[in-house]
Parts: sequence; C-alpha cells; structure tokens
Amino acid sequence: MSTRIRLTRPPWTLLALVAAFRLGTLLLLRPGGYVYDFSDYGWYREMAQFTNEGFSPFLHYWMEYPPPFPWLNVLVYRLSLWMPPAFDARVWHHWLLGLSLLPFDIGILVLLHAIARLVDGRGFALWVAAVYALLFVPLYTWAGWFDSMAVFMLLLAVWLILAERPAWAGLTLGIGFFVKVSPILPIVVAVQRFRAPDAGWRGWFSRDNLRLGATLLGSMAALSLPWLWRNPEMFLATFRSLTGRSSWETVWALLSGYFGYGVVSPERFIPSPPQAIHPERIPGLLILTIAALIGLWFWTRPLDWKQPRVQIGFHALTLSVFLLASPGWSPQFLLWVLPWVLLVLPLASRWSPAWHAVALTVLLSVLNVLELLYFHLWTAYPAILATIIVIRTAGLAWLAWHSWRLCQHATRSSAA
Repeated sequence: MSTRIRLTRPPWTLLALVAAFRLGTLLLLRPGGYVYDFSDYGWYREMAQFTNEGFSPFLHYWMEYPPPFPWLNVLVYRLSLWMPPAFDARVWHHWLLGLSLLPFDIGILVLLHAIARLVDGRGFALWVAAVYALLFVPLYTWAGWFDSMAVFMLLLAVWLILAERPAWAGLTLGIGFFVKVSPILPIVVAVQRFRAPDAGWRGWFSRDNLRLGATLLGSMAALSLPWLWRNPEMFLATFRSLTGRSSWETVWALLSGYFGYGVVSPERFIPSPPQAIHPERIPGLLILTIAALIGLWFWTRPLDWKQPRVQIGFHALTLSVFLLASPGWSPQFLLWVLPWVLLVLPLASRWSPAWHAVALTVLLSVLNVLELLYFHLWTAYPAILATIIVIRTAGLAWLAWHSWRLCQHATRSSAA
C-alpha cells in the first residue's frame, strides 16, 4: 500500500483570501439580496428553537437530514443564546453557524487542490483551485445551506480512496452517509479499487475491502444505534421522508405536471406523516432501478481501477447518474456537481478543455440563479422552469458522458 501520498493544500494566499471573502460575506451580506431571503439558516434556527420547549431532534421530532447536522445546529443555537443581545435575534445563530461550516467550505478547496494535483500535477491543481475559489455558487451555498459539510465528506472519501487508505475511507463514508446520505456514493469506486483482481471472486474480500467494510459499518452503527435505542421511529422517519417525497425541479416532476419546489411534511412530531404532494406518472423506484442497472453495466466494464483518472471519472459518472435519476433537485445541489466539472472536463475534452469546463460551470451557475429567482418572480410562467430543468439535465448528461470517456481513455493509456 502506498504511503507517499499526502494531503496537499493550495497556496496560503488563496486560502486566506477565500476565508476573508467568506467572513466578509457572513458579516455584511444577506443571501437573496433585494429579491428574497433564500437562506435556510432561518429555518434551521426555527427547528433548533424546539429545544426551548424541551424537544430535541430524533428524540422528540424527526428531520429530513440524519443526526450530525441537526445536532450541530442545536449546539450552535444553544451557544447563540449565551451571546449578548443583538439588533436581530437571528444574528448570533447565523454568524456562529456560518463559522462552524466555514472549515468544511475551505476544506473543499483544499481537497480539490489535492485531488487535482494527484491526477494531473501542480499546474492543473492550481487552475482547479483558483477557478473554484472564484465561483459564486460555492460562496452562496455556504452562506445559506449546509451542503458544504456533505460535499467535504464526499471529497474527503474520494481523496482517501485515491490515497489507498481503505480504513479511513470506510470511516469517512459512514460518517458522510449520516451527514446527507449522498456522500456514500464513492463506495462504488472503493470496492473496485481495493479488490484483489488476481484472486478471482475472493478478491472482493481482500484485506483492504474488509477494512473498508469494517470501518464503514462500525461508523454507521456508532451513529445510528443511540438513536435506534432512544427513539427508533423518529430516527427512521428521516429515511422514510427521503423515499416518500414527490419529485420536484427535475424532468420527472415536469412529466408529472409539477412546477413547484420540494416540500417536506411540517408534521415533525408524527413519525410517519404523508410526504407525497402529487401523483407520479413514472414511479421513482422504477427510475432508480433502471439507473442502478445502467450503472451496474458501467461498473462491470474492464477498467483500470488503479488509475486515478479512472477513479475520478467514475466518481463523477456515479454522481451524475444518481442526480439524473433522482426525483428531486434543489439549487444548492449544484455544489455537488461543480468540483467534478472542473476535474473531469479538462482531462476528457478534445477541444479547449479549460474553456469547456469553465463554460459548463458558468452555464450551470446562471441556470442556478435563474432557478432561485423563478419561485419568487416568474411562477406564472412555468415554461421558464421547464427550460431551466431541461438545459441543466442536458448539462448533467454531458458531464456523465465525458466522465465515461475519461474512464475509457485512462484505461487505454495505461494498457498502451
């Protein structure tokens, strides 16, 4: 097993400027500008306020997110109550929550630089880090949602797989799953990377895969058993809410005639409230099953899983297919996509690779802003939302195609 790979960081000046930019945003800017307050920070505070009446998440009420973030939010809120009175009751919670999520946001930049340097050298790493640091969507998402915490866990797992550290990768995957479920996706690449191909079917049970599985299951057990012991109904309600929701802001929602945003049941103290708000013309389970079968076909192709570029390409392919098949999309989800656009397209494109990646990044970012504005300015014109969704879906499909091309090209190069 390699012991030479170390986590590299971008230049200190870049990190310092990004951190200062975010701190200034946290103190002086409000998400949504003059249009509307788009931030979910206010809603997070409302949920934490249940503790004033003696109610705690997963003990007395459920959340659509697993325990780590809701409890971080509660701790931040309780700390904010110790602060001096402010001109707005939301101020201390907003600032403290932003500060608690800032290390994850900066960590994404560090991990992107390290991953890019591993797959294509120092110059590429600096380009990826610089472009990502200048993007609007990561800044805006950090200022209003907690997705930076989940994306950090996903990229950390990716880097640990690249660095051939199966035990730590399994631990990170397990924790990531309980941050926001989707960070479990790198397991698809991990089991192939740590397989011993020369051992036949026994290779799936290699020492590295056993380490991966042991720490994965151990971390998941450690994060779930306390809640299953105290109140299993409220804990499992989180996962029931994820599988029971109607489609929103995707082509599947358009096919069902729904032009609204995602809605979660407000009945937080009822463990099994109804989640669907409209009938589905195409069952979500059928879509996900077909996507899983397509993914299985890709996964069983003869690829050189030891190649970092193959791993990067397949990570991006897995996420793209998952998002294409997912019944729902929210604008903050773009934070999950942008790192892969910057990592994959410059390596897989045949023409102007850097501009190709930047063009798709800018296009998706503009669509993201328009989608946010739609629900406050243009709901009388559903064709606008439909156009945004169709173009964004095409962009995800474009990323998936190039991710697969990168896997194939890297495999052929290693065999030559």
